[in-house]
Amino acid sequence: MSFPQASIPVPCCGHRTTHNLALDNDAVSWGSPPPCINLWTAAPAFLVPKAFGFLSDYAQRLVSRHGDFRRYEDWSVFPPENSSARNYALFCKLQRPSNTEIDANEFLDGALEACDRLFPGIFSYEMREYVLKSQKGVKPDVAKELEAMFDQLCYQKDLLPVVRLNLTPWGGEHITHSKFEITSVFLTGVKFKQMTLADFKKDDIARMWVAVDTENLMKTTKKWLNEKMATITAEDQETMVERLQLDVVCNIRIYLFAGIDTVDTPDCETVDKSFSVRFESLVTQPDDVDWRIKNLHQHRTMASRAMLAMKALRRSPSAGVQTARRMFSDAPTPGTRANNFGPVTWSGLALAGVVSSGVVYYYYSEKDRLQTQSTSKVTSVGKPLLGGPWTLVDCDTRRAVTDASFRGKYSLLYFGFTHCPDICPNELVRIGDVLDKLEAEKCPEVVPLFVTVDPRRDTVEQMQAYKADFHPKFKMLTGTRDQVADMTKAYRVYFSKADENEDDDDDYLVDHSIVMYLVGPDGEFLDFFTQNARVDDIAAKIKTYF
Repeated sequence: MSFPQASIPVPCCGHRTTHNLALDNDAVSWGSPPPCINLWTAAPAFLVPKAFGFLSDYAQRLVSRHGDFRRYEDWSVFPPENSSARNYALFCKLQRPSNTEIDANEFLDGALEACDRLFPGIFSYEMREYVLKSQKGVKPDVAKELEAMFDQLCYQKDLLPVVRLNLTPWGGEHITHSKFEITSVFLTGVKFKQMTLADFKKDDIARMWVAVDTENLMKTTKKWLNEKMATITAEDQETMVERLQLDVVCNIRIYLFAGIDTVDTPDCETVDKSFSVRFESLVTQPDDVDWRIKNLHQHRTMASRAMLAMKALRRSPSAGVQTARRMFSDAPTPGTRANNFGPVTWSGLALAGVVSSGVVYYYYSEKDRLQTQSTSKVTSVGKPLLGGPWTLVDCDTRRAVTDASFRGKYSLLYFGFTHCPDICPNELVRIGDVLDKLEAEKCPEVVPLFVTVDPRRDTVEQMQAYKADFHPKFKMLTGTRDQVADMTKAYRVYFSKADENEDDDDDYLVDHSIVMYLVGPDGEFLDFFTQNARVDDIAAKIKTYF
């Protein structure tokens, strides 16, 4: 599967470097690309003045109360990428485990649905060009329908908000006709003719923006998508929707609250970091998946409150302040009276103590009951479908082994390749350290399995020589290309050739997932550990399964 290597980033990275954009065989340069055209990002910057410090304080309390969203990045199994189209295509591919390649229709099943739900600005030049170029074998009428839909969605969602909020990438200068044409091409690859420059300069742009029948457009889009997704199983749809909802939580946190107190100078690092991880799939889920699901509704409620406050600010600054205070502050609203209490007596205190004790007991009893109930539900819903039957070759014995060969023992899987310059050796050393810690504490045996994702070069002899540098208990597994593909698909492991040398077919690297998988004696997936997990933490976590 090939991906286009666009020379420009999606317009929401916030880079301050110069980028070139091909337009009518000329190169146009600017200091920074257009900002992300999305009401989630634009509304706070446009509607919330810096003076409303309490909103910023509330955002900080929200972050500290509901966890550190930076953990979201650790759950990704993709290597760093600048191309959102590539990351998102991989996301959609992994949502359909039966796929070996993606054609345009399969891409639409996940990508267009996700774009509609998550982030209107994703309909960018890069994404559009990728989808349109990947339509080999697609009927012409379908291709034409796809192109028209992308253009229409870009126009409705991107360009009108540009004008409405006067967001320009040129330091606040007014949009000239030539610059507007450039922006149009950058966002969508087409020059829109629905509105003239005079229309854009009118004072009643707000009325025109509100008049856009976005809701009806979205209904039409969803109907079209439902028809496209009719062949997807209910289980795949449920998994896809759940993960997209979790991405929405991350999106709300970063784009709704992060820019409140940085209206003039957005935090480029935050935007870059968040954008790089938003489109990466949660192909494996951590043990605290219940934390994400249980708080999903609460985060949506908080976001809804913020949007209501911002709408009030748009109508009237004073009304907005009152609305925000009512929603975000524990202090009484100006003009109201605090509760007055009468004289305190010993009998009253005693009665209050008895009542309070009963309330506290009831509270904690209900909390434990609901938490147990919620955890059991989450466990059944959130457990990833990883693992399955596989057949490879044990490089020590040169004989075929299967998943059943390791039944009765715990195993720790890692997928890599022997020509990996740094990451794979480091991870194998870390696995060896984990094994040493477990052995020192006389824990049950854990068999380390190293599975190659480069069977072309990783022959039995090559794997045997590679093993000499690492823990002696490693089992080195290789196989045919199809055998390796079957196992990586079972564990939803991503791998792809990178930096291939045209002069030497054997000189290339392989991008791949950097994850350790813990499998139980019954062959069932138990847990996973990312590159950022510490050796002590991995060993401690594994011991909890003994």
